[in-house]
Amino acid sequence: MSVRTRFRAALAIVLATACSSSTTPGGPVPAALVVSPDSVFLFRGDSVQLTVNVLDKDSTLITGVAVSFSSSDPTMVTVSNLGLVRSAGPSGKAHVTVTGAGLHRDVPVTVQGKPKTLVVNPTDTTIRQGQSYQLRTVVLDSLGDSVASQPRTYQSQNSAIVLVSTGGVVTTGPLAGQTTIRVSSGGLTTFTAVTVKDTNLVARVPLADAPYGVATSVTGVVYVTPIVGPAVRRVNMTTFTLSDNIPVGGDPAQVAFNGAGDTAYVTKRASGAVGIISVATLWRPGPGSIPQPHRRRRSTSPSDPATPCSMCRHMTTAPLPSFAPPPWRHSGPSRSAAFRKPSRCPRMARSSISRMKPGRCMSGV
Repeated sequence: MSVRTRFRAALAIVLATACSSSTTPGGPVPAALVVSPDSVFLFRGDSVQLTVNVLDKDSTLITGVAVSFSSSDPTMVTVSNLGLVRSAGPSGKAHVTVTGAGLHRDVPVTVQGKPKTLVVNPTDTTIRQGQSYQLRTVVLDSLGDSVASQPRTYQSQNSAIVLVSTGGVVTTGPLAGQTTIRVSSGGLTTFTAVTVKDTNLVARVPLADAPYGVATSVTGVVYVTPIVGPAVRRVNMTTFTLSDNIPVGGDPAQVAFNGAGDTAYVTKRASGAVGIISVATLWRPGPGSIPQPHRRRRSTSPSDPATPCSMCRHMTTAPLPSFAPPPWRHSGPSRSAAFRKPSRCPRMARSSISRMKPGRCMSGV
């Protein structure tokens, strides 16, 4: 055998030996770890099983390869030797590392509470036409912690009053009024109320007892009369609340101020009179109340042709309001001593003096 032939044979043996050392004796070479699921989402207290497959470069399954598991945060996520991933309590994010045949794979794990309550704010609000506001919502779990990444949907129960965008922005519609907005997230639903005020309204003041009359003086004092209650209410125009409660009795109906705005006159249905209120002191001068006119029974006695009515028998010397005409002076041959001095009869002041007959009370005409 020549030297050249011997060299060629030795080179062939070396090459064959080198090629046989690059493979695993008796089997394929692992090329990849396939973990299912490749990401994990858990509610608090839940668990999930991981499965691992080892593949060669041709994606052929290789069996008998040992794998191990470890958690990046055991206080949040634990994993057993068989790949059972369990929530340890708190919400958050971690990952589980799978190792085998010199390969490794990280599996992300997210833990959060199970949605239990849907909270929306504000729960009840009032806006004016042309305004808008943002609804704020949060989903809470059984422990009261926030649950992230929960979709929300919004629906107005009356789109003529308010409209709601997909992001929860509420805008007013063409009409004023009250309506509700439905907010949903998964199987959770809640409602929020909204009131849209007319732009022409300054404020709305609640008032019981059937409010009927209202008046404003030149000085800005506002009185309201509830026809069921016995008192006149004053409205504070700074805070838009009810302040003074002025008893007048007799079911007040209408109210009016004089030109100066320092006196108010209230008609009282039950007592048939007009109550007078001093705005400065809230004093009600009782004798100054003006009774409504009534007719008396005419006298049939020739000796008493001018019998006065019951109101004239209780004449008062208190001054009349500024709008009352001058007091009537009884006259006539049959007048008694009680009528010889000038008297002020409220009922006579409300009628025409020109129709009076000598010696007779105005209410008896």
